[in-house]
Amino acid sequence: MCEIDKKVVEISRKHFPYLTAGLKDPRAKVIYEDGKIFIEKTKEKFDIIKLDLSDPVGPAADLFQKPFHRKVYEKLTPDGILIAQSESPIYNQSTIKAMYANLSDIFPIVKIYTCFMPIYPSGYWSFAFCSKKYDPLDDFDQARYDRLRLATRYYNDETHRAAFALPQFIKNLLK
Repeated sequence: MCEIDKKVVEISRKHFPYLTAGLKDPRAKVIYEDGKIFIEKTKEKFDIIKLDLSDPVGPAADLFQKPFHRKVYEKLTPDGILIAQSESPIYNQSTIKAMYANLSDIFPIVKIYTCFMPIYPSGYWSFAFCSKKYDPLDDFDQARYDRLRLATRYYNDETHRAAFALPQFIKNLLK
């Protein structure tokens, strides 16, 4: 995990231990650095990169642009996946439209999905699933999911599929 602000991690560990328990895993590594700089300089390749970004204004605006997305693509393994938050489909339609176009020029598979996120503006949020190889619906392995017997409060096989079922106004936006 790359986080620019060490205090964010410290406060999260203190006040949200149930959300940060994974950081105790010996495989977890926290890097305190600007994510853009990290992506530009690292020689590592990753199976999955998740971009949970600030809003696309000021210094974070570059993280929503095609040059940064290309650099992320280059840091993924041959079957790598990028997940990126892509803003509110209610209030930030131009951001979603531009991101989708940029990502579609780079990745062979790009699918927008949504969920309800009560603490975010509009309560409805979008994300981009981008892959060099895997389709989040066509390659969903139901038997593997069933074997995992995940104990979650929200996610399940049905919410997985439903997240990719977009309302018509979002489909129109992505044309």
